[in-house]
Amino acid sequence: MKQLIVFFVLIGLLFINSSCEKIPNHRLRVRNNYNIIIHNLKIGDMPYGSVDFGITTSYHSITEGRNTISGTTPNNEILSGEITVEGEGKHSWTLTLLPSGNATLEED
Repeated sequence: MKQLIVFFVLIGLLFINSSCEKIPNHRLRVRNNYNIIIHNLKIGDMPYGSVDFGITTSYHSITEGRNTISGTTPNNEILSGEITVEGEGKHSWTLTLLPSGNATLEED
C-alpha cells in the first residue's frame, strides 16, 4: 500500500513539474541604442515610460504572441512596430532599439 501511495505522489509531482514548465512566462527588457531618449515607450500592454539613450530597462512581463511597440522622440517622431514572443516555459528577451531606427529581439 505504501508503495502505491509513493507511486501516485511521484506521478503527481512529475505532472505538476512538467505542466508548469509548459505554461508561457515571458519577460522583456529594452536596450535603447537609438541615440536619443524614447518617451512613452509601450510594448503590448506594458508601459516602460521614458527610456534614455544607453539605458537598458529592467524586465517586465509580456504577453505571448504579437505585441505592438509605440513611443515618441523629443521631436515628436513616432516609434512604432511589432514583435512576437513565443515558447513554452520561461523566456527572457531583450529588444534593442538601433541607431538606424530598426530593432532586434534576442532571447537572453
